Amino acid sequence: DVVGCRASSNSSSETAMPITVAGGRVFHLDVGDELSYVTSPANPAKAMAVQCIKEEPGAWRDPANSVVGERKMDSLQVRDTLTRLQTFAENSMVDEILQEQAQYEMVLRSPDFNPSHLQRVVEVLSAEAMMDETRADSMYRVFADSTPAQSSLRTSILQLTAETAEAAGPKRNAVYLRNLFRVFLELISRFGLRDMETVLPLKEIVEVFQHLWEDQSRRSRGHGAASMGQWDPAVMDEIASSVRFLAEKSQLVDASFLKAKPAGNSGRAPKPPKAKPQFQENPELEVLEADRYDTMPILPTAEEVLGASRFHLDENQKTFKDVSDYI
Repeated sequence: DVVGCRASSNSSSETAMPITVAGGRVFHLDVGDELSYVTSPANPAKAMAVQCIKEEPGAWRDPANSVVGERKMDSLQVRDTLTRLQTFAENSMVDEILQEQAQYEMVLRSPDFNPSHLQRVVEVLSAEAMMDETRADSMYRVFADSTPAQSSLRTSILQLTAETAEAAGPKRNAVYLRNLFRVFLELISRFGLRDMETVLPLKEIVEVFQHLWEDQSRRSRGHGAASMGQWDPAVMDEIASSVRFLAEKSQLVDASFLKAKPAGNSGRAPKPPKAKPQFQENPELEVLEADRYDTMPILPTAEEVLGASRFHLDENQKTFKDVSDYI
């Protein structure tokens, strides 16, 4: 957890542990070294030291060196944290990602956060292992509540619109868009459409995909299927399926441009969105807000709830002598 060194002397005893930081610099951490740190705000109920820095011996006695408030991450620390998170995501190491939550939150609050960082965060949040992890709610919530992330998100969408208009990097743009749509659907699934509709730029991101889709149609008509090598039909179909799903849920999204399938596509049916619980819009709240009984939603049956569960439930086929054996 020690991420930097401000000490001029460097121990190289047999017990010292080498630590490599951004830029390839190596310093050693040994028993008796003095560290500064800040307390993580991630979990107020449990104190956690983050942003630990090796200091000069006795530096803590100088008031000028005291740490007041939260230490900010510099650009190299942001890059290192994102590199670790991407590596963990690529290898489905969810536990390791969750252990980095304090650093992750500091990245999303960093004043150096920009659209290039956003793309790497989206890659982590769109990983299948993360989307299937119920313990990751707080990491998705931090993303939705982060002002730097939301600002970078809108900047990134403007950049995608400009690049699409210039037909630059269409394959890369499609993959990034696919990941963005995955994160958007995951946020809606976890926190509800009502909350996320005012946070996420749903209309704008669908317009970017519409440009990609129409560009694909024009290229197909002009040059035939041979020009489609730069497109991944599976990626485009997954995004199209996500747009249709959003159009069914939100009035902000218009999917009418998807009625005609672009020529030269793979011909396969769009990949359906990942199965989510059908009743994620808080039916109890909807019942309370309904003005008339006949406008209240139909609540799910027990069979429907269990059918949408990610767990497989079986009847108990065993008998036990006492409760302790059962437990």
